[in-house]
Amino acid sequence: MKLISLNDNIVKFGPTTSEADLQSSGAASVTFGNTTIYIGTYQKTSIDQDPIVTSFTNGTRDWTRYYDTSPIDGRGVGLLWDETSQNLYGVFTADGGSQGPNTFGQATQGGWLSGYGSGGGAKASVLLKLDPDDGDSEAGTFIRAQLSNGSTNTVDPVGLDFINNEVIFFGDSFFTPLNVNGQRFGNRNPAFTSPFDYRVALTADLSQATSAAAIGWNGVTQFGSFGGSASGNVGGSNLFLALNLSAQIGTAGFGQSVTTFNYVVNGINIESIFDEGYYLATNPDVAAAVRGGVLESGYVHFLVAGLAEGREPFQFYDEGYYLANNADVAAAVGSGALVSGLQHFLLSGHEEARDPSAAFDSSDYLLRNPDVKAAVDSGAIGSAFEHFANFGLAEGRFSDVLLFDERFYLANNADVAQAVTNGLFSSGFEHFLAFGQTENRDPSAGFSQAAYLALHSDIAAGVANGSIRSAFAHYATFGLAEGRAI
Repeated sequence: MKLISLNDNIVKFGPTTSEADLQSSGAASVTFGNTTIYIGTYQKTSIDQDPIVTSFTNGTRDWTRYYDTSPIDGRGVGLLWDETSQNLYGVFTADGGSQGPNTFGQATQGGWLSGYGSGGGAKASVLLKLDPDDGDSEAGTFIRAQLSNGSTNTVDPVGLDFINNEVIFFGDSFFTPLNVNGQRFGNRNPAFTSPFDYRVALTADLSQATSAAAIGWNGVTQFGSFGGSASGNVGGSNLFLALNLSAQIGTAGFGQSVTTFNYVVNGINIESIFDEGYYLATNPDVAAAVRGGVLESGYVHFLVAGLAEGREPFQFYDEGYYLANNADVAAAVGSGALVSGLQHFLLSGHEEARDPSAAFDSSDYLLRNPDVKAAVDSGAIGSAFEHFANFGLAEGRFSDVLLFDERFYLANNADVAQAVTNGLFSSGFEHFLAFGQTENRDPSAGFSQAAYLALHSDIAAGVANGSIRSAFAHYATFGLAEGRAI
């Protein structure tokens, strides 16, 4: 069980504030057993604020701690309690550096970023590991941004999580965020502006960052998407390509609105079938243009050029297959009468019950779904594929062939569903690639990680010794092609 509570507003209280008043104040808090811990800001003087945390058990105050009593302004923002590890973390802000007893500077010695940095006034985040029994700080780190002149700038904390024995910090970085080596990110995409969505994974003792990513920097345009720092958590450069049966359909977003043009071709909503990750993985030239800021997204490229070029928008259309199985279409493309097989399929092929790939059989889809067949027969829907693209995927009608099923994953992992709702992850798919696969969570009803390991002792040994990231990673990258049973 994990308990996470952050407050966007400054909630002030003091060492004598009653628990009833704390509860009514809206202070961020976590409750485990009979103990509730609250975090906020103590207005020590008219010009001095100190971060404060206090604990109650069965209505009786256990302890109160101030984590920086120097002249800087410090504020308490949120708490994270992980029941499994018994770890408690507090996240704070500080508008300057401080040293000496009872200061953030003292608490963060040995941390990933051991100090505030240069300058003052900007609000850096401070993450502390706290002893739940007495509130003492056991470890800590600053988390900050940096201006071009080297001065520290603001990182506002917006979320926390504890996954796979790592603390995950989410924040808004004003100007350049820092990489795991403590240096500024480079290669900003000019399409993105400050503040930047920023995510850092840290060891449980906060001594080092294991990964860092910021939307708009180093090719990252969506957490967990193709390329950039975040790709290191995916489990291999070929995994995104191998995930050609993922249910990541219609994820054209890049942390900002992507132009859609409401593009519908002969009844098929292109946005509903387009898979951004698949398109970038199978079109490295487009991926490079997106990383370089030349293109807003793969989706925009597809609408402007890729559709005419016959580039495959998602895994259920295969240009080579379509031309090989439709000689008349291949001849028309060869003569220039059509620009691509995809053009033909969208304009008329799907209504002629032509199959777009070996992965989709129109007659089988109608056989499995008699309501859809009735709608097609009556003319209410143009084709089996039109229903599949516009409705069937979202309704889970093809879930038996999906290696990853978003609906299944969220339905069977309530903590992940809540994290997605809270905006900590863009999707269950992002969580699964970064963390879920190594936590032995199953990606769909059709794939059990435990069953795969039980069937293949060599893979189980590789996962156990760390040479293979997960059962899922092996199957997606190698096992599927090897014909391994699942």
